[in-house]
Amino acid sequence: MDSKQAITILHQQIIDLLIDNNPSGGILRCALISDLMIEHNGEYIFIKGHGLNPTPPKSPPWLIFDYNSETETFSISTQVEPYLYDIIGLLLETWRINYEDPENGLEHNIRMAIERIASRWKSQNEPLSERDQKALIGEINCVVEACGINGLEAVESWDSTGHALYDIEAENWIIECKATSTEPETVSISFPEQVDFRINKTLVLGVTKLNKNSKNGITFPDFIENSLSKIHLSYSKQLQSLLLGRGYSKSLADKYQTKWQIHGTRYLRITKDSQVLPCAIFDSAPLTVSQIKYKLNTSNFVDEELKMIIGG
Repeated sequence: MDSKQAITILHQQIIDLLIDNNPSGGILRCALISDLMIEHNGEYIFIKGHGLNPTPPKSPPWLIFDYNSETETFSISTQVEPYLYDIIGLLLETWRINYEDPENGLEHNIRMAIERIASRWKSQNEPLSERDQKALIGEINCVVEACGINGLEAVESWDSTGHALYDIEAENWIIECKATSTEPETVSISFPEQVDFRINKTLVLGVTKLNKNSKNGITFPDFIENSLSKIHLSYSKQLQSLLLGRGYSKSLADKYQTKWQIHGTRYLRITKDSQVLPCAIFDSAPLTVSQIKYKLNTSNFVDEELKMIIGG
């Protein structure tokens, strides 16, 4: 199971089943970490489990840790609003630590997850680097526009882990997302396969032009909020959960200072006539060659409306 699958499970359990279906209160066992119970009363949400250490871990300011020595149980709680997605992020962080090192035990690992999140709150740096912000702006721009055309398929097809070959891969189409500040317009091709026109799906490069601009730009959290407001609420909630996998939490929005001026996204259909390096020449590359990168000048590529390329 990867982090996207883990987030999807948490989203369905906590957002769909626990909160939306039972707005006044409810309780369920965490499907991802079966030794934990998740409960809410309409105002607060709780994570409960068995523990032997009564000493509170170093915690972010929004989190309350309680220990009951009689029952040897701990309770972690916070307000549903505005910290619901932070609780999902805490469970995701716990799952990751537990998956990587289960021998330390759940109690140790959930404490480690809490302390990791606390350190992010104390940090004076932006939670995501400028490079990561830039890449995500390019991806989210494409996800949101594709969502307006093909709905939930676009959100579910986004590789929120950042590890797949393509950023968005649906059943019949692919969008590889790039963000660039260069003039003329140039994008980095991490793998030649990203623009391999021989595949049996419609292949698109989504190129977002942007630059840092402290006067006329907007912060990354403002960009995210603007983007989420453009799509259906249920899609918006799922996308907000998926962003946790890339390290974005709305509650840390005040830590972002960099401002971006976003000029728009061009959609370039990649075909055999596109001026890209044909992947056929790499088919016989020596085994000692593990990765090939290159810069692609896309300034002369003809763009199209995305709806005309991937619309039904």
